[in-house]
Amino acid sequence: MTTVATLLDEVMVAAPGCEVPFARFQLLRAAVDFFTRSRVWRVSLAPLSYKFARVSDISNAGTPVVTAVGHGFTTGDEVLFADVEGMREINGFLYPITVLSPDTFSLTGVDTTTWPAYSAGTIARVSVPIYPVASPIANTTIIEILSGDSNVTQPEDPIPGYGSAPSSGPGLIPRQPSELDHEFPGWTKYLGMPRWIYCPTETTVRLVPAPFEDRNNAASLRAVLAPSSDACDIPNAEFARHRDTLVSGALARLYAIPKKPWSSAPLTDYHERLYRQGLRRAGIRSRKGNVKAPSTVRAVSYGGL
Repeated sequence: MTTVATLLDEVMVAAPGCEVPFARFQLLRAAVDFFTRSRVWRVSLAPLSYKFARVSDISNAGTPVVTAVGHGFTTGDEVLFADVEGMREINGFLYPITVLSPDTFSLTGVDTTTWPAYSAGTIARVSVPIYPVASPIANTTIIEILSGDSNVTQPEDPIPGYGSAPSSGPGLIPRQPSELDHEFPGWTKYLGMPRWIYCPTETTVRLVPAPFEDRNNAASLRAVLAPSSDACDIPNAEFARHRDTLVSGALARLYAIPKKPWSSAPLTDYHERLYRQGLRRAGIRSRKGNVKAPSTVRAVSYGGL
């Protein structure tokens, strides 16, 4: 990794009288803008582990308690029920949970007091379809989830209660809700082998259909990163490839500031053109898929923009 601050000397020479903190700030701005818009910084994220459990009881209460032995869920997870008999109203909806014990958790946002009782002796299923994802590099933010791959063998069994999900290959394809509505009607209620991913936010993914197995390292995702605004270390190869563009991006911003010793409208236009050209070339390269995929790295907390 190389810090963008190594370009400070080039910027300072081209903008006499500019203070170091000011030049560093504009370099950071240029780097954040460049990598956000070009999408050339691509990485593999730490594998997702599917969360799934079997339900043996759901209480009738204002805050219902679910019994699912060894569920492995975490407070804040949102769960999706399938195959619940008796209390069928609970099927197909997401509920945030609070873990009470290794075998029980309560549901938020639903009152089952007047619903039919859970049918004793039946075994329903509950799954976590939405997962947080973290940038694998400190002081970066995830801009986009590109794609994913499932590491789970595709089952042949139908989805109990909802039928089989459409068959597909191992790839997890990003989709928007409108596309899923067209390709897989009723996608919000299915459990099965995940085949698509929907990104509710930049740092969460929803697996479609929701997992019906409890598996470690079950899916691998690819993502686009950008540096944060307060720290800027970028991969050596990307730094070497785009250093001139980053310098021009910083200088274009500096020269555009009025009433400074280095202010210059002609130089603003010149470096803005160079920056846009570099950004356009990087975008074309990114869209053609000519970005070499780095090896998978461990996920850590990251700083947002």
